[in-house]
Amino acid sequence: MNIWVVDDDPGNVAMTLATLALVPGVVARGFPSGGSALEALRTQPPPTVVLMDFYMGSERGDAVTRQLRARCPGVRVVGYSSARSGSEAIVAAGGCDIVRKRRSADGLNHDLLAWLSADAR
Repeated sequence: MNIWVVDDDPGNVAMTLATLALVPGVVARGFPSGGSALEALRTQPPPTVVLMDFYMGSERGDAVTRQLRARCPGVRVVGYSSARSGSEAIVAAGGCDIVRKRRSADGLNHDLLAWLSADAR
C-alpha cells in the first residue's frame, strides 16, 4: 500500500512516517504542502491513501482534497488533523474517513495504527 502524508509540520510528518514504517507492506512518503503532492502526481503513480492535514499555511486540506479527487478518483483521502472540524471538511470535500493526529509518549500515532489494522488496509 502506498500512503502519502500531506502536512506542513515536519514533526507531524516524521511521527506519521515512523508510525507507518511499523506496518508491513506500507510504503509512505511525506509532502510539506498540497501543491507538492499534486505536483508529484505528474511523475509518480497515485497513492492508495492520502493522510490530509487541514491547516497548511495558505492551503486548506479540503481544497487540496477536491483537486486530488478530481485527478485521481480512486484515491482514498483521510482527514488527518488534530481539529475535528478540519477533518470533517476534508470528508465533505470527498474524503472517506477521519483519523486523529495524536502523538503518544513513544512518539507514534496509535490511533493511526488502530485505523490501519481495523480496516485491514
